[in-house]
Amino acid sequence: MTSVLGYKVVGIPKSKSAKKKFIKGKTKNQKQDKRIKQLEDIVYPSLEWKSKDIISTAQAITTAGYENYPMFQLAKGDSNSQREGDKVSLRYGTFHLTLKKSTADGSNMFRVLMVATPSATHAGLSDVLEYHNYGTHGDLVFSSPYQVKATNNEQTYKKLFDKCYEIGADQDKIVDKIKIKLPKRGVNCEFVGDSSVSPNNYNLSLLVISDSSAAPHPNIAYAMRWKYLDL
Repeated sequence: MTSVLGYKVVGIPKSKSAKKKFIKGKTKNQKQDKRIKQLEDIVYPSLEWKSKDIISTAQAITTAGYENYPMFQLAKGDSNSQREGDKVSLRYGTFHLTLKKSTADGSNMFRVLMVATPSATHAGLSDVLEYHNYGTHGDLVFSSPYQVKATNNEQTYKKLFDKCYEIGADQDKIVDKIKIKLPKRGVNCEFVGDSSVSPNNYNLSLLVISDSSAAPHPNIAYAMRWKYLDL
């Protein structure tokens, strides 16, 4: 332990015995991580990988915004896009989208977000963006900071992605693909019931807003593909 400007700084012990213990503990953690990885390599291939798509061919996007939830839901069954029991491990997702400009506008701005809440309660634009009202704040909705916490009963949320797009005068549409990163070991999702329902501990919401205040409005078409392990 050393002292810098009166503050105590803890580093690697100086004595040989202490250093040995320090290195031994580090080595032990590395061995444990290796054993866990070997176990995962044995167990995961025996589990069934499945996929689930949530799609929309065209949704008008106005200054009032567009919200769709849940963006992940499953019914019981034995098909590729169902669950056999009440638990799955959600591993990763890919969001494919096409934004099409309004024929009445010279250009269009969009903000596209996806957020998750740790319950069956969804989050909307007003829960996530500090300035979400285009009528009041105009283009500030596209650069608005986030709410410190959700304003609904959930009181918390996690941002999975947040992107702004502009379709200029020389463009008609924009196509994009967004990889959605989840925790390394996935998200354990729990379901109640046999019908197609969202997990009761993980609700995903798609949120979109544009600067279009008059019809015909620009629109979004998308396919949200999730990959999960059926436990």
